[in-house]
Amino acid sequence: MDGEDVPIPDSVRDAVLLRAAGLSEDARSAVSTAAVAGLTFDPELVIAVAGLLEWPEELLRSGIVIDAEAGRMAFRHALIRDAFYSEIPWTRRATLHRAVAERLEAQHIAPVLIAEHWALGRRPERARAALLRAAESSGAVHAYRDAQRAVRRALEMWPSGDQESARLDLLERLAEYAELAGDLAEAIPTWREVADRRRRIGDLARLGTALHRLATVLELQGRWQEALASREQAAVAFTGAGLPADSAAERLASAAHLRSAGSFRAALSLLEIAGQQAREAGRVDLQARILGQEGNVRARMGEGRPAVDIARAGLAMALEHGLTGPAAEIYQRLADALEHAGDYTAAKETYDEAFSFCAANAYEPTALLCLACLTAVLRQSGDWDRAVTLCRQVIASGDATVHARAVATSMLGSILGMRGQGRKARPLLHESLTLARSIELAACELLATWGLAIADQTEGAVESAAGHCLSILERWKQTEDLHFVISPLRWATTFFAESGDGGGARTCTAALAKVATDSGQNEAMSALSHALGETALLDGSPEQAASHFARALLLLQGVDAPFDRAESERRAAAALVLQGHRDQAIEHLISAHRTARRLGAKPMMEKVTISLAELGERAEKRLSRRAITQAANGSLTRRELEVVRLVAMGHTSREIARELFLSPRTVETHVSSILVKLDCRSRAEAAGRATQLGLLHPS
Repeated sequence: MDGEDVPIPDSVRDAVLLRAAGLSEDARSAVSTAAVAGLTFDPELVIAVAGLLEWPEELLRSGIVIDAEAGRMAFRHALIRDAFYSEIPWTRRATLHRAVAERLEAQHIAPVLIAEHWALGRRPERARAALLRAAESSGAVHAYRDAQRAVRRALEMWPSGDQESARLDLLERLAEYAELAGDLAEAIPTWREVADRRRRIGDLARLGTALHRLATVLELQGRWQEALASREQAAVAFTGAGLPADSAAERLASAAHLRSAGSFRAALSLLEIAGQQAREAGRVDLQARILGQEGNVRARMGEGRPAVDIARAGLAMALEHGLTGPAAEIYQRLADALEHAGDYTAAKETYDEAFSFCAANAYEPTALLCLACLTAVLRQSGDWDRAVTLCRQVIASGDATVHARAVATSMLGSILGMRGQGRKARPLLHESLTLARSIELAACELLATWGLAIADQTEGAVESAAGHCLSILERWKQTEDLHFVISPLRWATTFFAESGDGGGARTCTAALAKVATDSGQNEAMSALSHALGETALLDGSPEQAASHFARALLLLQGVDAPFDRAESERRAAAALVLQGHRDQAIEHLISAHRTARRLGAKPMMEKVTISLAELGERAEKRLSRRAITQAANGSLTRRELEVVRLVAMGHTSREIARELFLSPRTVETHVSSILVKLDCRSRAEAAGRATQLGLLHPS
C-alpha cells in the first residue's frame, strides 16, 4: 500500500511538518489516521478510527487536505500524505491499519483494500483471507487478472512450511487464474510446480488434472512436443488413479493432433489404447469418437473403404445414443475419410450433411470446419466458384476455429493463385501457412506452400517457386501424408521439368512413387504416371512419355480432378508433338483449354493457347468446330476412330499397329485416350459404347 516507509526529501517533509506545527491534537490525530487510510479517504472512517466527534475543519483551511468526489477527502499532494505517514511510529501504524481494516470489513469494502491494511497491520493470516475473498469476487465477474494478482499476493504472504496442502490448492488457483487471464508466461511454470508437488505427495487424480491443464496452455503457445508429453503423463496418472475415461480422453486428444500433423501410426497406437480404456469405463461417447478418429486415420493411411466403414460405425453409435456433440465431430471425420479414400462425390455430400447437422444442433465452430474442409474437395473437383464463396463465409465468421481459418485461407489463396491473381492470393497463403505451422496442420502447410509456388511461377519468380517446391518435399518427409501432397508434387514435377531441373523432377517422382506404393489409389498412381512422363521427356523418350501421360489420364477416370487432368493433357500434347502426332496433341490441348476456361485458370489457359499457336491453331476456332462435330464422333479424332473400329473387330494392339502403320506403343496411347473420352474401363466396354454412338461405320 502507498506510503509505507517512502523516502521523502528532508526539505519537503520539514516544510509539511512546519505547516502542521500549529494543528490541534484532534487535527493531528485525524491527519495521521487519514495518512494510514490512504491518499484519498472517507472522513467518517477517519473520525471513527481516531475516536473523534467530528472532522477538524482546520485541515481543510490549512490546505493539507481537500474535498474529493462523493463525500471523500484527499491529501493535496501525495508527498504531504507521505510526510505525515513517515512520522507515525511503526507500532502505531500497525494498530491504525488494523483498526482501518476492521472498519472496512464492517462496511464490506473491496477485500483487496482490506487485505493490504491487514498486511500493513502485521496480520498476514487475515490479509490472506481477504485476498482470497478478493480473488473469488474478481473471478466471479471474469476479472481474472485481478484474481491472479490477489492469489499471487496471498501466496507471497504464506509462511514457509505452514499448511502445505492448502498452499498447494492456492497455487493451483493461481495457475487457473493465470491461464484464464491469458498470462501463459505464469500459467505454464505454475502448472508445472503444481504437477511436481502433486506427484511428490502421490495425488494421481489431481496430478492428471494439472498435467492436462499444462498441456492445454502449452498447446496455446504451439509447444506441441511438450504438450503431447504432458498429455501422456496425464493419461498415465489418470490410469494410476483408476480413471480410465480421463486417460482415454487425453490419448484421444493427442491422437487428434498427431492426425493433423500427419503422424498416423503414432495416432493409431494411442487410439487403440484409448479404445480399450473407453470400453473399460463404459463411456459410449468416447468409444464413438475413437471409432470416428480411427476410421479417419486409417483412411489417411490408405486403407480405403474398410477405414470409412469404421468411421461410419462411430457415427452410427453416436446417433443411436443421441450423442449430438460426438456425432457432429464424427460427421466431419467421416467426410474427411471419404475424401482420403478418393470418393469426392460422397465426401462432398457428407460434408454438406455434416454442416447441416452441426448447424441444426448449434455446433457452429464444427459446422464452419465442415465448410472449410468441403472447400478442399471443391477445389480438387473443380467447383472453384462455390469453394471461393464458402471460403469467404468461413473467413468472415467470428466462430471459425484456427483450423477452419487455416483451411479456408489456404483454399481461397490457392484458387486465386491458380486463377492468376497472385497479389490477392499471397496474403491469404501466408496467413494460412502461419496458422498451420502454429497448430502443426500439415495438410495446409503443404497446400499453402504449393499455392505460393504457383503464384511465383505465374509471376516469373522461378527460383522462389523452386524453393517452395523443395519446402513441400521437406515438409512431406516429416509426415505420413498420402493424399494432400499428391497434386502439389504432380505440379512440382512438371514445374521442375519445364524449368530444365531434372534433379528436382526426379526427386518429386521418387516421392510420388512412395505415395503411390503406400496408398495404391488411382489418384496417386496417376500422379506417378504423370511424373514418369515428365522424366521420360527429360530423357528424350517422347513415345514413352506419351504412354505414361495416357496412363495418367486413364487412371484419373472416375477421379474428379479436372485441374490435374488438364495438366496431364497439356503435357501429353507436348510428348505427342515430339512424335509428330499433331492432331492428337491438338485434341488434348483443346480439352485442357476447355477445362482451364471453365475453372478460370488463366495461367493454364495462356500456356495452352501458346502451345496451340505454335501448332498454328487458335483455341476459339477449334472449340467452336468441336462443338459442331462432337455429337457426330464422340469426341474422338480421326485416328482414334480408326483404332476403335479395329478394337471392336477384336484386333490386338500389334495387329492394329501393322494395319495403320503405327508402333504398338502409339496404338496403346490411342486406346488409352479412347477409354478416357468414352468414359470406359476396358476395350470391350469401349467397343460397346462406340457401337451405341454409331462410330463403327465410316461416314
